Amino acid sequence: MPLQERPRIKAAFARYPWLHGLHVHVGSQGCPLDLLVAGSAAVFDLAEEINREQGPGRISLFDLGGGLPAAYRETDRPVTARTYTIALAARCPELFFRGLPARHGIRPGAPCPCAVAVSRVEYVKRQPGHRTAILHLGADAFVRECYNPKFWPHQAVALDPNGVEKKGKTAIWHLAGPLCFSGDFPIRQARLPRIEPGDLVAIRDAGAYALSMWSRYNSRQIPRIIGRRNSRFSVLREREEPMDVVRFWLGSGER
Repeated sequence: MPLQERPRIKAAFARYPWLHGLHVHVGSQGCPLDLLVAGSAAVFDLAEEINREQGPGRISLFDLGGGLPAAYRETDRPVTARTYTIALAARCPELFFRGLPARHGIRPGAPCPCAVAVSRVEYVKRQPGHRTAILHLGADAFVRECYNPKFWPHQAVALDPNGVEKKGKTAIWHLAGPLCFSGDFPIRQARLPRIEPGDLVAIRDAGAYALSMWSRYNSRQIPRIIGRRNSRFSVLREREEPMDVVRFWLGSGER
């Protein structure tokens, strides 16, 4: 509900005792610092107003969602958590030095750098002016990148079959996925060393807007998800089997 509906929002809290929190999501990628602060501050002011009018603690949860932007390019200089905190404290000091008689949380932003997506190269096409490596990941994992690559670029690293980074002279490569449409290119015009079938390609910054937006186009199975903590690896989610996809299309109630 927009803040222009302030009377209706306050009336809802007065009518429904189970309402106890406010959440704000200004946006993430592309939002400047002043917009992030203004959005959080506007909703914080509303929380303070409701607590004054309906009693201390009426708002017991204030969630500052709408995360900080991530750096997709080397030239990107996104807002840092420290800069955001300082600016927010200057605008809403009560949030930090007095605080609501409540809980409050901050979602710091899209955790893009925390993960990579790795695919084996199935085969290679050589064409005038560029080469194309066909991967096992495409628009199913990188929906935004394939449909809007100008705003959601990714960097890739070429590895040999043992996972060692490849070196040597670079050339222009397109990285194509396995789906049956011509736009299935997670990355176009990447400058990479020579790639051969059986090599690995690691696509960086896959910690957000990748697995969470997985597409069932062509009934693709979700791959294995591996986590790392203190140099130890574990399987967080096993790869799907064909029957998992069948159950998905049948509905959760079917067996």
